[in-house]
Amino acid sequence: LEVWLSFMMHKHCYDVETANKNRRGAKQALANEVLIVHSCMVELIRQETIACKERGNLFAQLYQKINRLNRMHISSLEKEVDKMQRVVHEDTESRKRQDNVRMEEVIKELNRLQEENDRQADLLRNRDAEIEHLQSDLRDLEENHLHSRFSRSSSLKKRRTAGISSG
Repeated sequence: LEVWLSFMMHKHCYDVETANKNRRGAKQALANEVLIVHSCMVELIRQETIACKERGNLFAQLYQKINRLNRMHISSLEKEVDKMQRVVHEDTESRKRQDNVRMEEVIKELNRLQEENDRQADLLRNRDAEIEHLQSDLRDLEENHLHSRFSRSSSLKKRRTAGISSG
């Protein structure tokens, strides 16, 4: 039985390092190991029952109780895992909702800022147009002023020249 156990474990179960690299392989290795150990225990109990019926029956009862306790423990662990998964899922969903609310706030703020930027750009364009208009008016005024000074200067010269010629 010992040789059989060693052979089966070597043939159908991975070593820990290999099992850790491959999750599916690890699950299969564990399932194989459980089946091999179970088969070995059943055979040991059968052999012990042949040698001593009372001791064999006691081993059988103990093995059944151990299996029942293991199943209860596994069930408890599965419930804990389910509970943790629900908590993680609820937390994830809550964070998603919070992120979505925050994203909507950021988008609203971004839109508000874009509108303000557009308004400021329009205002700047209007100011630029007003400045260009005022500069044009200033150039016109300067030209008119220079033209008017030139005209007055010419007229004074003509009067002076006329005054000198008459005198």
